[in-house]
Amino acid sequence: MKLNTLLLTASLGLATAPGAWAAMVLADNLGKSPAGYDPLTGPVWASGRFNTDAQAYSLSSVVLWATSVSSGSATAELYSDNGGTMPNAPLGSLTLSGSFPPSEGNATFTASGITLNPSSAYWIVVKGTGSGVNWYWTADNTGTGAGFDTHYAISADAGSTWGDTAPIEPMLMQVNVDLAPVPEPGQWAMMAVTALGIAGYAARRIRAKTNVG
Repeated sequence: MKLNTLLLTASLGLATAPGAWAAMVLADNLGKSPAGYDPLTGPVWASGRFNTDAQAYSLSSVVLWATSVSSGSATAELYSDNGGTMPNAPLGSLTLSGSFPPSEGNATFTASGITLNPSSAYWIVVKGTGSGVNWYWTADNTGTGAGFDTHYAISADAGSTWGDTAPIEPMLMQVNVDLAPVPEPGQWAMMAVTALGIAGYAARRIRAKTNVG
């Protein structure tokens, strides 16, 4: 029992060493020039799609290029995908960090405890509150990151139906995630050496006890 505990503690100590969790940008087109915006207030919602690759991730934040309208604000949620063309159902809420800028700029939403499955499509759905916000889109269909996608969708009835769905003119946003990578070869080697050392120590203890008496 003690040996198993020592081995488990050593392995976890190496696997969770500082830097084991890696932050990365999964999808990004914030640097593109805005070509227009969708005014979001009342029942008018807008959404942008992104994807995951073969890895599982933890969603950490989403940054929008947007502006407040007369001190308006918005909420954001992660939605599942419905056939690759529109949002399906909410999976989790994001928290606005600070407020929307009074003129064009970044609005950041943070996330906690939201897991993104491998090889899946997701949507960020933004809903204006009060006098709402303007979320900008671009005519440039290029972006960076393994999960970048050009699809967007608009709803004029609070998500009951989605229209203007297209794989062009994507919404301006950045999706940031955390990834727990497989330990590097050096870490595996350290874990093996630690395990051998503990096993040798345990064997010596057993022999010492056997020879007593």
